[in-house]
Formats: sequence, C-alpha cells, structure tokens
Amino acid sequence: MNRIYTTLSSVAMSVVAFTMSAELHPVQFDVIGSQAPVQSAPSRADEADKKPGEVDEAIVNGGWKNIGKGMWYEDLLCAYEDFMDATGTNWQVDIEESETVPGYYRILPYYEGTIIAELNWEADWNYIYIDATDPEKVVAKDFAPYDYFLMSHTVPENGWSEDASKGYGKLEDRIITFPRNAFSAYIDIYGEWMLTSFNDGVRIALPGAKITDYSIHYSLDFCQVSSDVEFTLTYGADAAKAVGGVYKGFYVGSEENIESIAKTGKELKSGEQSYSLSDGMYTFFVILLDADGNIAASKVSNFFVYNDDKSAWEDIGTVDYSDDIYGSAYESVIPFTKSHEVIIERNIKNPGLYRLKNPYYTSWEYYTRFNLHLDRHYHTHYIEIDATDPDKVVMRSSNLGVNVTFAGYGVVESLPTFNESLGRPAGDLYGTLKNGVISFPANSLVFYEHGNSKAYVVNRNARMNFVLPGTSAIDGVDEDTDGSMSAPVYYDLMGRVVTAPVKGTLYVKRIGSKAEKIVF
Repeated sequence: MNRIYTTLSSVAMSVVAFTMSAELHPVQFDVIGSQAPVQSAPSRADEADKKPGEVDEAIVNGGWKNIGKGMWYEDLLCAYEDFMDATGTNWQVDIEESETVPGYYRILPYYEGTIIAELNWEADWNYIYIDATDPEKVVAKDFAPYDYFLMSHTVPENGWSEDASKGYGKLEDRIITFPRNAFSAYIDIYGEWMLTSFNDGVRIALPGAKITDYSIHYSLDFCQVSSDVEFTLTYGADAAKAVGGVYKGFYVGSEENIESIAKTGKELKSGEQSYSLSDGMYTFFVILLDADGNIAASKVSNFFVYNDDKSAWEDIGTVDYSDDIYGSAYESVIPFTKSHEVIIERNIKNPGLYRLKNPYYTSWEYYTRFNLHLDRHYHTHYIEIDATDPDKVVMRSSNLGVNVTFAGYGVVESLPTFNESLGRPAGDLYGTLKNGVISFPANSLVFYEHGNSKAYVVNRNARMNFVLPGTSAIDGVDEDTDGSMSAPVYYDLMGRVVTAPVKGTLYVKRIGSKAEKIVF
C-alpha cells in the first residue's frame, strides 16, 4: 500500500448559490472540555475464539460462481479524507455467489480502474462477503480493504449488541440496501470504533436489477487559498434534476437539511462552475431528484476559503509556539511536550492584525515523534490574531490545515467570536496585548474538525501566548549589573516576578540578560 490514511471526514466537497435558507439547521456543537475519543460507536463485544465478523472457512473455500455484472454504490472508504472524492459514486462490479450456500455473495469493490484504486494509486483485492440468505436481514461480514481499514456491519451476527445496531440490510428487487451508519471503522490509535457510511448508505445492485445512475462527482479541496473557487460537477443520467447551493457557515447533511435544500435549492447544471467567495467556512449541498420529485441521492461538503494576499503582510520575526490546541483537545493521544519557533507576520495596513505562519508544519514534533501520518495540505496555513483592541484580542476563525486524528481538518477561533456566530453572548474570555505579549486566558479558544460535530474548549493550560519579536514581557526590569544574577528569575506573561513557579505553567525565565519562554 502506498499511503497510510488516518483522516475520517463526514463530508466530501463542492459549490453553488448564496441565499441562506431559514430552514437550514446549523451544526449544534456539543462544546466539551477535552476529547472523549472521536465520536465513537459502542464497543463490539468480540470473543477471541468466536470471531463473529469472520466468514466461515467452509463457505470461503466451498467454491464460487460468477453470476454477472452488478453495481456498487460507494459509502465506505469515502468516509476517509483521502477518498472523499468517491462519495456519491458508483461503478460496475462482478458478483459471485457461493456454490454451497446460495444467497451468499462476494464482491471485489475496489478493483483496478475504480475511483478508489485511482485515489490510492493501487487496487485492492480483498472481498467483501455478504450473507443475503434472509432478504430481510442481510449481513455484511467484516471487511478490511487494503488489509488496513477494518469495517464492520454493526449487527449482532458480527458481535455487536442490539443497542449498537443501525439495522440490517435488505434485499428487494435484486438490490441490497444497507441503512446509513450501518458500518463502523476501527480506529487503531484509540482502540475504538467510529460510525461511518453516513451518506446514502452502501447499496449493491445484483445482476438483473433495474440499475439507476444517481452518482454525484466533483472535486474540491477543504482549503481554498483564493476567493475564486472553481470545480466541475457531474451527476448521473437518471436524475431528473439536481438542486443545491453554497451556504456560508458549517452545516451537516442531516435529513432535515437535505429535505429543506431539495425544496429551496437552486437548480444545478453539470459542467464547470466558478464562484467568488469571501473568507470563511461554507457548506455545499447537491441533491438529485427522480422523475417524481423524490430525493434520489445527496452529497454534502464543507470547505474553508482564505484569500491569502501575501503582499498585505510583512514578516516581523518568530515567536515561541507552545501548542495548547491539539494538546488540549487530544491530551491523552498528543500530550504537550515542547514548543517550536513559528514565523509571525503583521498586516501592513492594519498593524493590529497578526498571523502565525504554518504553526503545524514539519517543525511540529508530532510529525516525527509519533507513529502517525498527519495529513496536511501542501500550502501555507495561518492562525490569524486580531489585536486592534488590546483589551479584546481574538483569534479569528483559522484553518490549521492538518488532520491529526480521524475527523478532518482542524479549525480554531476565540470563544467570544464562536459564541457570537451561534447567536450566544460573547462572554469575557478575550485575549490581551500588554507589554509586547499577546495572551489568551485558559479555556478561551474553541477547536473543531469539519468531520466531527463536537467542538472542544482548548488552551486549557493557557499556553497560547506570544511574545512579539523585539519586545519582552520583562522589559524595564533592572538587571543586576555586577554579574551576581546567576540564579534564574521567573516572570509571568505580564512581567510580574513569580516566587513559587508551578509545574506545567508557562513563564519567562531570565538569567542575567538572557530571557526565554519556558514551561516550568
């Protein structure tokens, strides 16, 4: 396998239309203090000797016959960020039936030439086995494409409790249909299962079925580094109409939102699209309608626009960056250990605006320290800080451009602006700019990932503080010129002497004329 993937996303990508529907329901974040492992499914009660998700060897070795061509409707691997372009697509597959157990099928869904094989640069030769001997209780057995992505249909026959089950598949008119969220993926970093198959559900049309093409395809990166957003949209020939639109904000593909857009969305045409958008988060809906006006398929995407005008900014040096974003949200997985240097830029026209350049690039130790693939975009990302009011400093909504876990690219902003965006009181947890130091108080930032409906209060250890180049929080403190100042003196970030430093807290440490920011 050429690549290792660690990023799950609940969406894919796209664009169109700008009128906000009053019926759309925004993401109602469950804001919590720290990560309870990624939006997980209930645990499976496997017994090592039973291996309930495996296929009986007698069936595997009992002989198979090819019964013809069918259609695979993808909703498994497309949950991973690197495969999101496969969302809403379908393609022909060979269907084989067991010679010993009629109604038991196997399929190679990701063979050579499929979009999944193209995205991964190689084909997968693992079968998915499906027990459809009872048409009302179809069961897909455990499936591990590329011998890496373990998928399990959450039904009791596979070792799951009744509470965990999202429903059996059904075989009707030669089409097998599994409900949404009927599958879970095993996330080995956490030792947890995470719900997947959250678009239209996995479907398989057997030979002889009336096959319809309601596929949706477009490709658009999560980060857009220009206000000019372009993409190409195509959809299946059996759709009578496509409707949808781009809406400013972060929305999920809930049934309520999809039904609302189906009624109010703008008609979409296949072909090249081009749009000019202001900075911020957007959601794109595409809904296909059949000849009777019913919803036949849908695809929902989030993307982040940032118009990076580099000529508007000047490099003013570096700051010491002590992560308290991922270090707060994923403390048990990515504990903070040390800081690193990050370039800081200042806006030329508005010197109260600052931005940190690529804070999570190769200098961040977790790219090498942990056995993780931290998927990131290969262009510049910034954390933007508005300090025009020194008493009300805010971190603007900023795309971090990195997938550290399995829930998509991270976004961070100040709690007051986050509250205001949801119509809540801003609160008083603003940052400050004093004595050349930008400081954010504990629990004053919010972090979320576009594939996860939870948001996390971060900066829980108050480490997100930056001494601006050319200044110091302890300027003006008299130095002992006779050289007797050999013992370190500690200052808080307001420049006050600390006589009893607390372990794990950020201070300015001074010995003689040398000062540095450290975690005690």
